[in-house]
Order: sequence, then structure tokens, then C-alpha cells
Amino acid sequence: MRYAIITTEGTTISPDGSEVENVQVLAFIDADNRFSAISKFKDLYSHSVEDLGFTEYSCFPED
Repeated sequence: MRYAIITTEGTTISPDGSEVENVQVLAFIDADNRFSAISKFKDLYSHSVEDLGFTEYSCFPED
């Protein structure tokens, strides 16, 4: 199964130039379950994601 790793930290810029709080997709991970998906994500991306300032994330199955 494929999982989306997301965070609610951060903002994006709308077309009119204002900041908007929303959900950021950090990665898509193929794994057998959520625990494995988070574990793979941490192994592959935790340092680069933390360097960008993201510290909280979760995962959801991609449907």
C-alpha cells in the first residue's frame, strides 16, 4: 500500500500573494502498514525534513 506522509506545519503562498496555512505533503511511501511507512520515511527523509523545520508528521493511506 502507498502512504502519504503529511504535516500541518508550514504555509504556502496563494495566487494573490497571501500566506495560507494548509497541509503539506512531504512524501509518498510504499509500505505494508502505517508503522512501516513512518519508519521508512524517517530512514529516508528525516534529516532533510528536519533541516527544513518540519518536526511533526503523520501518514494516511493513499486511496
